[in-house]
Amino acid sequence: MNPMHAMNYNVSPVGYQPQNPSVAQPVGFIAHTDSQYESKIDNLAQKLDLTFQKLNKLDNIESKINSFENKMTAVTKDVNELKKTVHELEKSVKFTSEKLDESEKNNSEIKTKLQSIQTLETTNANLSAQLQKLSCEMNDLNERHVDLQSRSMRDNLIFHGIVETDNENCEDKLKEFIAEKLDIRHTVEFHRVHRMGRRVHEKTRPIIAKFVQFKERELVRKSAFTKLKGEQNRNYGINEQFPREINEKRKLLYPYYKSAKRQQKRAQLIYDKLYIDGELFTPPPQDDTNNPQLDPPTRSGPTESRRLSAAAPTFTPRPRGGGRGGKGQRR
Repeated sequence: MNPMHAMNYNVSPVGYQPQNPSVAQPVGFIAHTDSQYESKIDNLAQKLDLTFQKLNKLDNIESKINSFENKMTAVTKDVNELKKTVHELEKSVKFTSEKLDESEKNNSEIKTKLQSIQTLETTNANLSAQLQKLSCEMNDLNERHVDLQSRSMRDNLIFHGIVETDNENCEDKLKEFIAEKLDIRHTVEFHRVHRMGRRVHEKTRPIIAKFVQFKERELVRKSAFTKLKGEQNRNYGINEQFPREINEKRKLLYPYYKSAKRQQKRAQLIYDKLYIDGELFTPPPQDDTNNPQLDPPTRSGPTESRRLSAAAPTFTPRPRGGGRGGKGQRR
């Protein structure tokens, strides 16, 4: 409200006491009173203006306070969100830290296992080297063993087709065979003579004989090439005795030996080597059906099959006096 309108609403100024209107006042006094009244009215109006200004300022302050409170509310909300985010980050950091610890532990275990693997690889390499060394030694020992067997069988011959009877004397029967079939009339001496393997009904076992003298063995062996020809002697056969390893090699070479003979080539099967026209023959791989040197191997005849299938047993020492006749026969 405008303070200049206070008189219209009978508002009395502070400290003003109205006079009785029925009492006449002097003119000078009235002028002085109006001037004083106006002065007070002006002061009061100024005070009201100041009051309204302060009220406006208070309203502005209240508005700013409300705005500040809203902002603080928003800030508080943001802070809470930040706290929540920080809490989540802390959980994530903790989880990451645990995973890192676990990864470090796993890395440590992996390193330990890698070291173990490296140790095993080193051990395996050492074992492989030792195994290779042992394999070479075994091969060397096997070659020596085969060589010793070959030397012990050097004086031996195997006779096929000599009829087997009960209670026979193998040595006497062999001497009779040599005299009649090979036409060798002088007495041939043997260390041991016996049948090979266990007796099977209706099957003739070969006779193996160890000669006292190598030259007599060679005489008997070479006589077989000329004396055992013909249909009447087709069931007889004489061949050298070799260790099993040598026999297997000879079985592979024998068909090529026969093929070379059919082609009128000069062929020699010596120990485990085949020489054709003076040159060492190497058989082709088993899956190679095209042989550039010889015809494909053919099946051997009955006598040849018996020769190729002859076993190579080792000799066991016998007491003296038991190596001849029926006493030396292996049952």
